[in-house]
Amino acid sequence: CKTSCESLLNCKGIEYKDTDSKCELWNVRPLFAKPAANHKCFSFDRVLTDMHGWTNLVDEPSGGHACRVNFEDTSKNGTFDGVRYSYDAVNVTSLQQCQDECAADATCRAIEWKDRASGAGAGKKCEIWTRVPEWAKPTPDHVCMSYRKPRFDAAGFWEEGPGRGYACRLDSTDTTTNGDGKGVEAVGVFTLEGCKQACVSNPDCHAIEFKNRTAPLADGTEPAKAGVKCEVWVAEPQWMKPVGEHVCMRFRRDHTDLQGFTHLGNDSSHACRLGNFDDNTTDGRGAGAAVPGVTTVEECQQACLENLACKAIEW
Repeated sequence: CKTSCESLLNCKGIEYKDTDSKCELWNVRPLFAKPAANHKCFSFDRVLTDMHGWTNLVDEPSGGHACRVNFEDTSKNGTFDGVRYSYDAVNVTSLQQCQDECAADATCRAIEWKDRASGAGAGKKCEIWTRVPEWAKPTPDHVCMSYRKPRFDAAGFWEEGPGRGYACRLDSTDTTTNGDGKGVEAVGVFTLEGCKQACVSNPDCHAIEFKNRTAPLADGTEPAKAGVKCEVWVAEPQWMKPVGEHVCMRFRRDHTDLQGFTHLGNDSSHACRLGNFDDNTTDGRGAGAAVPGVTTVEECQQACLENLACKAIEW
């Protein structure tokens, strides 16, 4: 039944009944498993997510894929029920440029990139999608990628995963479960916060993978490979694979200068936001006040030092 799912376009799950060997193939991902005697329910994913927020959406292991709103979408530009969920980006000549266009648009949720050298439909095209495609249709010379902008919490950790678990991988070809030795188990750690602390205490830590697979299955049995495990990664994983009850989190080690300023983001470009990731304002809902007449970051820091209420600066 699993093999049939793997070979079927758009299979998202299976239900198998032991008593009469009945196999159901689902073209939508099951969101709930109801306790039922002699039944098994599995969801199925082929996606891999990189550490910059990009997820390759595929329904077959190889070949090109074009974005579709869902399995019923017959358009070629993200139009469904009279609404178009994409637009064409102009003067884009590479996949990287297409990704950059998406990252610069706060409404972007995915891209479709076409690079066809010859034949029907030859040319290059970048579509910016304002919703996440629910299906990727096998189409030569196309790439369909969903996007979620990476965000770090105040401690320097970033978690990616839209509602299901992810395990760390070195890259898209990594078939090991510990990054070929780069994920080192932290013995005696049984909580996510403890795993984070183990990373912070290790100067070589770039990420953590934490597994908490302890809840019994619907039939009361223990899940396969049950247990709690923390891995401290001494190399930065470039991909994440969907794996239940796992979390993969990049770690960004900030540094504090002699004046007491902590450089959030390792001096890469970052704008300040409140602790809530939902803060999309540009001044922290009024917590950030502009200082007139300041022309350098050093002057901005000095203005903060002279203000007893100052907690941070954005320059």
